[in-house]
Order: sequence, then C-alpha cells, then structure tokens
Amino acid sequence: PEPGHNDIARDAARLSPVALAALDASGALVFANQAWNDYCERIAHPREVGWLECLHPEDRSRVALALADRTRQPFEVHCRVVTPSGRKLPTRLDGALRTGPDGEFLGHSVAMTPASAPSTERVEAGHAAATEQAALRRVATAVATALADATPETGVFQVVTQEARRLLDGDAAFVLRFDGDEEVVTGAHGPGPEVGGRFPHPGDPAVARVRLTGRTARVDSYETARASDPAIADAVPHGFGGGVAAPIRAADRIWGAVLVVRAAGRPTFDDQSESRLAGFADLLGVSVAGAEARRQLTALAATDPLTGLANHRSFHERLWQEVQRATRHGHPLSLVMLDLDHFKAVNDTRGHAVGDRVLAETAGRLRSLARAGDTLARLGGEEFAWLLPETRQADAAAAAERARALIASTPFAGAGEVTLSAGVAGLGYGDAQDLYGRADRALYAAKAAGRNAVRGAD
Repeated sequence: PEPGHNDIARDAARLSPVALAALDASGALVFANQAWNDYCERIAHPREVGWLECLHPEDRSRVALALADRTRQPFEVHCRVVTPSGRKLPTRLDGALRTGPDGEFLGHSVAMTPASAPSTERVEAGHAAATEQAALRRVATAVATALADATPETGVFQVVTQEARRLLDGDAAFVLRFDGDEEVVTGAHGPGPEVGGRFPHPGDPAVARVRLTGRTARVDSYETARASDPAIADAVPHGFGGGVAAPIRAADRIWGAVLVVRAAGRPTFDDQSESRLAGFADLLGVSVAGAEARRQLTALAATDPLTGLANHRSFHERLWQEVQRATRHGHPLSLVMLDLDHFKAVNDTRGHAVGDRVLAETAGRLRSLARAGDTLARLGGEEFAWLLPETRQADAAAAAERARALIASTPFAGAGEVTLSAGVAGLGYGDAQDLYGRADRALYAAKAAGRNAVRGAD
C-alpha cells in the first residue's frame, strides 16, 4: 500500500461490520481494516505484529497448521478470537487468492466473520442467515483484495450485483453512482441498462427515495408509486415491477446506491430485504472510499500544489510518452519552455506571498490558452513547460507568442507588470531529452535577446 493508504482505508472501513485483511505470499499481514483491529484489540500498524495474535492461544497452532496446508489455495478455517470483553468468539476465516497481472501468487484476502448464524428457532431463517453471511464474505474478500492491491473497484461492483441479485432473488441488480440529477450505472447484472448507461431522470422509484431520505427504501409497486408521484420515471420499459435500494456512503456523503429489482407480476420483496441489501452497500462504501483515496493520493503526487499544474516528475513522464507516440505514428510534437523575467525581484521587493500569487495567476492565464490534450507543468521556481501534441514548431511558436502577450498585457495585483520569455522546439529525429534540451536552449536565446521574447530552436 502507498504511504497513508492503510490509515485512509481503515477509517473508511468503520462502516463495515466485517473484519478484512490481506496477507502477502509469506503469510504476513499487509492490510487490515478497523473491524479487524477491533477484533485484535490493537491499534498498532498491522505490520508490527503477527496477525495470528488475534486468535485465542489454544487455537493459534491449529490455525497456523491449517493455513500452511493451504498456502496457495483458498481456505476456510474455524477458530476463536478473543474479543475486547475477553469473550472467546467462534469465528470463521475465509481466504481468497490474491494474484498479479500474470497470475502470480501474491497472498490471500481474508474476511473474518462470526462462525455461526444468529440463533433462531426456524431452520429456514437460519439457512437464510447463513446464505447472507456467505454472500457478504464473498463481497468482503473482493473488497479486501481491491483495497490491498489498489485494483479498480469495478470488480467489486460486479461481485456485489451478482451476490445481491442472488440473495434477494431479484431479476436484476445495479450499482448506481449519483451524477447530478442522474444515476450512472457502474455495475449491472441482469436485464436493463448496462455499465456506462444512465437511468432516466429522476430515476428508479426506490433510488429516488434513497436520494431523498438517505436511507434504504423498498417500493413494492412501481405502478402505484408513479400514480402517486407523476415525476417518477417510467421503469416499465425494462419490465421492473418493484425494487429495493440502499445508499452507498463514502467520505461522509451519499455516493450512490445499490438497487435490486423484480419483474412486474412477481411477489414483492420481504421485510428483511432492506437490511440485507444495506450490508452490501456498506461494503461498497468501503471500496469506493478506498479507491477515491488512492486517486487523491495519485493526483497529489503528480500535481504542483501551488499552481495545480503537472509537477516536474509527471511532466517528464508525459514528455517521454508523447515523444514515443509521435515517433511511432510520425506525428508532430512541440515543446514550449517559459520563464518569468526578473521574478527574483518580485519576491525580494514584494514578498513571497505576492510571488506565489503571481505564479498561480500565471498558471491560470496559461491554462486559458491550452487545448484539451496539451500538458502544462510547473518545473520549479518560475519556470513552466507547455507540451503541444499534434503541433508543428511554427504553430507552437504562435501559441507561445499569445502566452507572452497575455502575461505582459495585464498587470498582476501587487506586483505590477510581469513578462516572460519562451523557447520553442519541435520534435525532430531525437528523443525526449533532445527535444527538452533544444527548447531549453531556445529559452536561453530569448533571455539573451533582452527577455519578453519568443525564440524557436534552429
């Protein structure tokens, strides 16, 4: 996991009653959510202690031997854990395989749940509870794998729709992401909109109630719901007669909903359907929150915090990629290097706070000129770079001239008039380093010519 990833995922996983963990190929614990740590009576980083410490001493040797026999296989182990109250809780450990892109064994994802279903006098109810626990375990191991291996959450969406449809005996199931007033399908199993499609506004009647109340909702008859509220969209084209939906929460907001529907004419969902679906939605919230945290960490690692532009490292990665692509397809590519003139004087006379505002506003002005597909970066200090795919050197020089004029034409608040110099180079027969060096030498020529100028490479 990336630095901080365990902490973020662990906080998000407070929503989940299922204890989740991941083991590496040697059996060492590399990830655990808050529920796992609550079972284990510790708040230390999971790498610091052996994961079997959560088990009652009488069970450790037996479980260790059982897991050793299943080193590279899925496993199911029954044992006991010592709860914070000192109670020895019968527990089941379900381990699913974690594999790499080439199928190599990376370890296991583990879900820890109570070993027995809640006590009941009805055999049918006991069977339903056991079935529900099994479905939740399968989803939990998928979530643990996605969090531990930083894999896309789309795989979890697919598992959830399959399991929820089967558990609730539905005809179709969907994971929906709220996008403004619409719902985007991010997971689907059964007839109806496919992944990437959208539900008609204002959407499924059960989902509409979730959006309104923030709670699970069941609508037994869509026809009745539409009769009482004409604004509800018509779900009949897909043959839906009734549905149950639960909110997916991530980062203190409702991210979307999981929905299970039945065809018109079928019996309605029972009174337990909402609570059962809520368990799936809670696990989805864990997965979504972890994925969003990863995306935020990735964006922060690639972005200059002051200007919001690409940073030095991410720019050079993009430069190499674009040079490879342009060379392979024989397409033009140009690079503009830009540098604010006499910027040190701004910092020395106006202060660094004013200098920072000048840098941020410069980035904004450059961004207003860039096209979709261009890359703007702050390389450090007052130096910027502008990568223009599908652009010849003469056209890039014209773009650089527009940037020079835009910076010079309007004074900066607190700093007055600021100018910049630019060097432009088009891709020739060299590599990324050659293109960068030629643009940099052209920038030096613009500075030597008196600044506030644009020069192209020979």
